Amino acid sequence: MSIIVVRDGETWKRKLREISGSDSYHTYAYHRLAEFNGEGAPVLLLHENKDLCIALPMLCRDIPGHPSLSDLTSVYGYPGPLANRTPIDHDEAELFRQELHHALASERIVSAFTRLHPLMEYQSSILGGPGATTPTVVMDLQSSDASDYSKTL
Repeated sequence: MSIIVVRDGETWKRKLREISGSDSYHTYAYHRLAEFNGEGAPVLLLHENKDLCIALPMLCRDIPGHPSLSDLTSVYGYPGPLANRTPIDHDEAELFRQELHHALASERIVSAFTRLHPLMEYQSSILGGPGATTPTVVMDLQSSDASDYSKTL
């Protein structure tokens, strides 16, 4: 029951197939594109406990002037953690956060930043209270309400 750090694309792809609901922001290919742009190396932080699997895709970056330290950030977009089932109870989320903290410390990662997917409400319960959140507006562009807006909006 610890966090496994996945760096190879085949394992990453296989794990995402086991977890429904992923989109392009979670894929290994999207993270590799970010790596080619100099944004960091793709890593998938994987937690498996009984019937629960949580996957958190990130980019790992070296900290200039501190060769043994790194930080994590998300790719541009809304990746956030994925889970193979919901709801995730408080104890399961707390165990994930404890294991994540231990894994980050053992990998000498000093900070982690991720954007949460606005349509996956369970993500904030997985990560708990740290950090700030801002609202995201979602609109059905096929609805009659959307016709009041200009096409450029």
